[in-house]
This record gives sequence, structure tokens and C-alpha cells, in this order.
Amino acid sequence: MAMFNVFFDASGAPDDCEAVVVAGFVATAEQWIEFQRNWEDALRAYGVSELHMRHYAHSLKEYASWKGDQHKRRRFLERLINIIKTRVRHSFVNSVMMDGYRQVDQRYVLNETNKPYALAGIACLNKVNKWAAQWGIDQKTIAYMFEDGDKDKSDLTRSVERNLVLLRSTEG
Repeated sequence: MAMFNVFFDASGAPDDCEAVVVAGFVATAEQWIEFQRNWEDALRAYGVSELHMRHYAHSLKEYASWKGDQHKRRRFLERLINIIKTRVRHSFVNSVMMDGYRQVDQRYVLNETNKPYALAGIACLNKVNKWAAQWGIDQKTIAYMFEDGDKDKSDLTRSVERNLVLLRSTEG
């Protein structure tokens, strides 16, 4: 049976963005190896070391010399999108709109139990579970990885552990 890996990353911060977004992709280990190889080849071909959309979108840092070169920018992004389409099985994304979160938080003190990153992350995990069930994939064959350095990652970890304990107690 195939083993699957899901990699997630976040965008936005609760204090200075309209939304906190968590997104990720699922693929087999073999697909991830090819993804990595293809991705590094693409970055090397365009003379950059990594993709940070905030730098790419505004032609900053490694992308500064690309400013105004729409043809190069489009070809680069199309190549990366092609790699994603070719090498991953499915994508997952969820966002928490901060204005709505703050309104609910004022009434229910939501931030004491689940910060925006945790809510978005848990929603993504639920989407992975639904995808796996749809395709008859055993949950035990899926490994989940969240990018280090994202604000409130520890809150997500606590929320997942708390929900797993609750799930186990209702199952048995």
C-alpha cells in the first residue's frame, strides 16, 4: 500500500493580514522525490534559490531584475504550476478571515482554545481525511508535515492532540 505525505505551509499573520491561510499538497514519497528534483531544476534554470510569493509578486530580492518582464514571470510560474499538476495528487486549502474571527472571538474567547492558524490547519486535516475516505486510502498511510516557523504552530499541535484524545475516547 502506498504511503502518502502531506506538506502544509501558511500565509498571513493574525495581526497584520486579512486572512490566515493554510495550504498543502499530498503525494506519494516517490512523487515528492520527483517533485523536489523538478522544482530545483526549475529554480536553477531561472537563477533563483526559492519561491516566496511575496517576493515574486512584487519583484523583490531575487526577482527584482524581473520587474516588467511579464513573459519571463509567466513562463516561470507556468513551469512551477506544471510541476505541481504533474507531481501531486491533490491540494488542500483553508483560510480564516480575521474580521470574522475577531467578531466570534469577542463573544466566545476563541483564541484561548484555537487561534486562526490552528483552525485553518484542522480544517485542512479534515479535508485530507475526506479525500482519503473518497479514494479508499487508509489514514494510517498518511504522514502530515507543517512548515516550521509558522506563527502559532504549537497551538495547532495542541489542538490536534486534544482532538485525537477526544476522538479516541468516543471510539472506545
